Amino acid sequence: MTVPETLMLYGRTDLLVAIGDQQPPQSTPTWNAANRHRAVTRTVTLHYTHGWKAGDWQAPGSSWFGASFNIDLDGTLYQCEEMRVSTNHVGGGPDFTGADSFVNKTSIGVELARFGRIKRSSSGYLIEGYNPPIEFEDAPTPPDICDYSPLAPGLTGPRRFNLRKMPPATVVRARSHPYYFAKIAPFNDARNSEHTQIPLDVLFTEEQYRTLVAWVKCMCEMHRIPKDFLRHPRTGKEQPWIDVKELIEAGSGQTGRIAENKKRVKAFQGIIGHNNIQRDRGDPGASLDYYRLKRGISDAWWYPVDLGGADRAIDYIFDDVARYMAMVTYDSPGDRPRYFAAVEGPGGGHFPVGLNRLWHGGIHFTPGDPRRVYAMANGRIVAARVANPNRGSQPLQYSTCFVLVRHDVHVRNIGAEIDYGANSTAIVYSLYMHLAPLDTPSQCPFLVDYGAYPAWFNHYMIDHPDDTAPADGVIFYPDEPIALGDRLGRVGTYVVGSAVEGASYGHALHVEVFTTEDIAGFADSPWQDARNRVEDPTDDLVCELSTLDAWMIDHGAPGIDEADIREAASRMREMAIRHRSEWSLVSPDQLSPEIPAGNPVERIDADELFPDDTWDREVEPLCFHTEMVNASAPLDIVGPFLVTPIVWHVHPLVFMEWMNRRVETHERILRSQDKSRGNRSTVQVTAGYVTNFVNPVVGAAPNGGYPEVVWGECSYGITVEKLADRSALASVPQTHTRFHLRLLDAIDQINDRPHGLVVLESYAASASSVFAGRHAAGHAVDIRPARAVTPGEWHSFFQVVASTLEYLTGRDGSGSIALEMLQDPDGTTRALAEPTTASRDWLRRLYSSSGATDPALTADDPAVPNLQGQLGQMRLHLYVP
Repeated sequence: MTVPETLMLYGRTDLLVAIGDQQPPQSTPTWNAANRHRAVTRTVTLHYTHGWKAGDWQAPGSSWFGASFNIDLDGTLYQCEEMRVSTNHVGGGPDFTGADSFVNKTSIGVELARFGRIKRSSSGYLIEGYNPPIEFEDAPTPPDICDYSPLAPGLTGPRRFNLRKMPPATVVRARSHPYYFAKIAPFNDARNSEHTQIPLDVLFTEEQYRTLVAWVKCMCEMHRIPKDFLRHPRTGKEQPWIDVKELIEAGSGQTGRIAENKKRVKAFQGIIGHNNIQRDRGDPGASLDYYRLKRGISDAWWYPVDLGGADRAIDYIFDDVARYMAMVTYDSPGDRPRYFAAVEGPGGGHFPVGLNRLWHGGIHFTPGDPRRVYAMANGRIVAARVANPNRGSQPLQYSTCFVLVRHDVHVRNIGAEIDYGANSTAIVYSLYMHLAPLDTPSQCPFLVDYGAYPAWFNHYMIDHPDDTAPADGVIFYPDEPIALGDRLGRVGTYVVGSAVEGASYGHALHVEVFTTEDIAGFADSPWQDARNRVEDPTDDLVCELSTLDAWMIDHGAPGIDEADIREAASRMREMAIRHRSEWSLVSPDQLSPEIPAGNPVERIDADELFPDDTWDREVEPLCFHTEMVNASAPLDIVGPFLVTPIVWHVHPLVFMEWMNRRVETHERILRSQDKSRGNRSTVQVTAGYVTNFVNPVVGAAPNGGYPEVVWGECSYGITVEKLADRSALASVPQTHTRFHLRLLDAIDQINDRPHGLVVLESYAASASSVFAGRHAAGHAVDIRPARAVTPGEWHSFFQVVASTLEYLTGRDGSGSIALEMLQDPDGTTRALAEPTTASRDWLRRLYSSSGATDPALTADDPAVPNLQGQLGQMRLHLYVP
């Protein structure tokens, strides 16, 4: 295969693109040999290069110890070797030599360019481990940009990174290369096992973090690696800063601890640092923000505020170290009742109908103080307002500031797992309205202040120092990445109650989740049920639908009133409502000339609802969508919401619950695929075929004692008995066994899924038809789901099979594996399984079905009598052409 390879992220191939940097040099063509191909990739290993730039670690000849990828200081991603090829990036003494050099066979690595540990000296700083030493000195007037292009002659374009986008820290300059700068900070705490000797570490750049997060997420999804970090073997808590030297102490018992460490590393699937597993390694170093990486690769959604009031420990430079290292997630299902109660109380702002019987697409948090607001998920900030604009002589009593985040959400499944493949995502928005205004200075250029402003705003102003829109209260379009849990701002002011004398204002936050896409296609969601979907395509915001009235019960006064709506809020949580966004109004008439209110029910004209300039003061300033359209906002940044204001609104907490349940199910499946390790293989592979099954039972006959298949440090979850005809193996030399390894990969991946797998026919000694002849040649396997009693169960199974074949085709090339559908032999007209009219029809139906209840699966076909009854006789025939 070529380098670089195609990398898929969020179902797209343009979000993470590598530059080919093939290593080692052409003088060692045998490096990429088939016997160096990994059978399985279980871990992602993080390193740093301890050099000036990317590529500084390459060695001459065949002694290449680099990783498959490296990330330069400017965020450029290089691919040095095919992803399936083992490279010598983890291993060697004192622990992983000889028979214990197993990590390279199961791990894919990345090197991050930078110098690492640094010591103070009498005249400045010294980089540890170099002779002659590399010296740095304080840089009292550092530049905004470090341009290190002179270190990379011959490369196209500049090589630079932004020092101001890195956390505030000490800036140092290399004495030998005065254009080369770095930031250093003390890590004299539990993140650094050697902090008493070397308390300083060099920070990674912002550009590197953005690429690293995307790359790790991509590797986990392409190689089916759980997004987990190592846990401390004593406490059981996730601890990515763990240094194996702390676990393997000198003196008595050391041998046992070394063996325990090897066992722990062998059993782990997830993300590791080199120092997590090997005693003589310190990379990726104390300064790596593991928490940022953990949040950045997650598909989970978190609560946008903390009801407890404490600020989250997110910042690895400034926050309390112990709290930061706890790596707390803010998605606990146990907190859900408390959060629902907080947004369904008497204060109003309920989903999906307000107390005034107008559609209300979000929920209100009223914490009573201006606590921090956090991003619910990974995404990009596509629109924002951070200062209230002037509205005549009277200032507004509430905040019109907001942040709109656009998310790519994997909304489809393959079986019980999330589909990370192409065309698997939908654009979903989260809105945070009524944020507290930022005290934006009017001077230009903008002065960076990470204490006063969220990081995303600092980064935007660094790139747009002369933009006056934020300070003027004008909507701007940052297009800045935001990570799960990142700080967006603080809770601002809005209506929190009403009285005879008018509305009362206090600290309030409106949170909303909506999409322009078909919510019914969101897998395993409450919104797949048509009863939970209501559409109001009218141009106004008034809820007058009898469908929704069925959810409300008239308890007291005649007609549906405020008390009835509040009481119904909990029953309407799982509804999805498609209606006009309240932020897109252009006229008071869209609030209808009639509003149901009072006892008995009366109709109120809009003129009464909005006397004088009430519309101008209370509604129009909030209509940011209208403002964006009038200002010709950039469609490529904002996305489809700019085109259509009629969108599907869902309860943010229910959306969070739905997404997190899917994430946890997916990760649990990946963790459960952890395969036991054998010291020897039970199969022999020759030129891509299984050519011998090795009986591990000494003295047993060839047809006895076969275990599960183990090859290349990977234990396949399927037994030899299902892969080979035992009588044939007993009667002929085992070297006549011939089974294509690609088929073994296929059935193992399919078998990982919870629906199970039955292998009906694999290798056979002889056969007469072309289909059975494929088996005899080792080119085919017939399978069916373990629970194949309904079309829906077949649909789930077929989606996994189709996805597996797509993956293998992408890995091994077009035409590398295919499938047909056969019908079982009936003993009279068909002695062998063959395709029939019924099997061809079922294959067509499975390909065309969009869900388990799709009519394509369940509709009767007069041309094929008893088609449903023949479903249990079907099998899928996978073959290597």
